[in-house]
Amino acid sequence: MISYIVDVPIEEGTDSQGNIIQLAIRKGQFLLTSPKMIYSYGNRYKVLQEAYRFFNVYSMKPASVLLLGAGIGSGLQLINEHKIIPDVVFVEKEPLICQWFMKLVKPHLKFRDIEIISSDAYKTVKQLHGPFDLIVVDLFVDDMVPKFVGSEDFVKNVLRVCSSNGLIIINITKFPESNRQIAKNIKSILSRLSIEYTTFEVGEKNIVYGIRRK
Repeated sequence: MISYIVDVPIEEGTDSQGNIIQLAIRKGQFLLTSPKMIYSYGNRYKVLQEAYRFFNVYSMKPASVLLLGAGIGSGLQLINEHKIIPDVVFVEKEPLICQWFMKLVKPHLKFRDIEIISSDAYKTVKQLHGPFDLIVVDLFVDDMVPKFVGSEDFVKNVLRVCSSNGLIIINITKFPESNRQIAKNIKSILSRLSIEYTTFEVGEKNIVYGIRRK
């Protein structure tokens, strides 16, 4: 109950870039943060909460899920709450975050099968075969989106491993300025490839792209 009054620290360390990362409990949910960002927040992770509702993820009942920038698993926890138990590929670059996930969070989640990959998402998605019904791209280093997220090679590989009638969700923040350029690049790539997409904003900060494969 104390976590409903103050955050309860659980773990702290540094990522591969030297940023402090912290794991705490807030209002009964695991909260993973860097100095400028919330990476995961259990079933209270607002960006994915709203994206899943907006794109009707719960009604599509994805049987296979790819989480790129998985944090501590909010993307899986949210669909578990709607009695969806998929096969999961969980890609998280930071080994320490993977350790926290496996030790503290994974035992409480439900899945038919799960593969945990502690590696760079750009390299990993090239090697995956899929197909995945739901792909969530939620990649940040503190508040910076990696430049490769706006590259044609990465976008094409994500499209390649998405199943027919599957859904790709890409989360970008407007700040700092470099993130806006990545958003522009994604729009340009999808336009050149004649891929239809929808965008909507979560609060004043996040832009979410939804791509429904046909």
